[in-house]
Amino acid sequence: MSNAGSRVLLILVGGIVGLCLLMSLGSYVYVQIAGEPYTETYREPPQAIVRQNPFYAAERFLTVRGIEAESVPALAAVKFEDDLEFLLLLDDRRPLPQSRAQALKEWVEGGGHLLCVSPAPEEDEPQQDPLLSLFEIETTYSYSSWSEDHESTETEVGPLGGARDVEFIPERGLIKPFNLGECDWVWTDEDGTIHGLSLPAGEGRLTVVTDVQIWKNPGMRDDGWGWGPQGEISTGHHARLLWELATAWSAPKRAVVVYDDAYPSLWTLLVRHAWPLLISLAVLIVVWLLGASRRFGPLLFPLPLGRRSLLEHLEAAGYFMWRQEGQRALIEASRDALRARIRRRRAHLAHLPDDQLVSALALDLGLPQQNVHHALCAPIPHRAESFTVLVADVERLRRAL
Repeated sequence: MSNAGSRVLLILVGGIVGLCLLMSLGSYVYVQIAGEPYTETYREPPQAIVRQNPFYAAERFLTVRGIEAESVPALAAVKFEDDLEFLLLLDDRRPLPQSRAQALKEWVEGGGHLLCVSPAPEEDEPQQDPLLSLFEIETTYSYSSWSEDHESTETEVGPLGGARDVEFIPERGLIKPFNLGECDWVWTDEDGTIHGLSLPAGEGRLTVVTDVQIWKNPGMRDDGWGWGPQGEISTGHHARLLWELATAWSAPKRAVVVYDDAYPSLWTLLVRHAWPLLISLAVLIVVWLLGASRRFGPLLFPLPLGRRSLLEHLEAAGYFMWRQEGQRALIEASRDALRARIRRRRAHLAHLPDDQLVSALALDLGLPQQNVHHALCAPIPHRAESFTVLVADVERLRRAL
């Protein structure tokens, strides 16, 4: 390439590069002068542990403040060891069995602190919970808290001091102790409705609340209209209340959060206690399948076509028509052929009505009148034996003609 061509190429490349730089600089200046900066927030979906454990935030809150906390899915997984000082039953549980309630009572009286939620009553009558009944506490329902003025109730927690203005679900069950004087902390709303209490029990302590939704993971509170972002542990008052309930009377070193103590499913109970029965049923099903399945043996070669007679074909055709409920067509065809034979052989009788024709043929041929009438006029049978008798009478009359 000549020097002139090289210079032209360099000038062209330089012009393109300069134009690109100029356009980039112009775009930057335009964005800085005329553009409006904005910020977008992307919310990542919760991790699996957060979806599985609705009180994971409460567990982490206690852990970062110096309490060794862990979560278990069921009360049966809790080991009541000497270092367990604080137990939180935060699930909307069913009433506990009497034996498990008695074991919890003995652990509390031995020095443990139990914080639990009362089962929500389904009626307006007092409900006796096996666990709470051991401490003379009953739960009821309150219609007064359904008013619109109490959708978000503010309550002062009294002796605990720091946590104020705690939101709770107002229509949850009330707690009414038989002896309110034994409680050293009572959580009430402005109408005097009791929503929480704490009382000493032996060397330990029992704390009962009606609403644990306030300690769920952020954005997981069920307010009756779906999941709402407000009213969970991310609100400072709720976290402060949990901390004060945990440490107001003694500072525990280890805590366990039970977040799902629902009764196990039927399948779980069968696998746990009736696995020999399940194995036996599985073996019986396999044996039945083997017995009911199609068996394959040696291949049967087809019979040669030369040995088939006309009678076999007629028999096969008749049996096929019988299975297809074609007996009416067979009988009508046989009777049509019989009447055609009567017109040829007894033309002077063909014009007679059926009753006179039957009498005349019986007298002329010397056959029983009943058999002649059966061959010509009997209804179409649906049983194989009756069909055979009718065909035999038709054939006997045809031969006699």
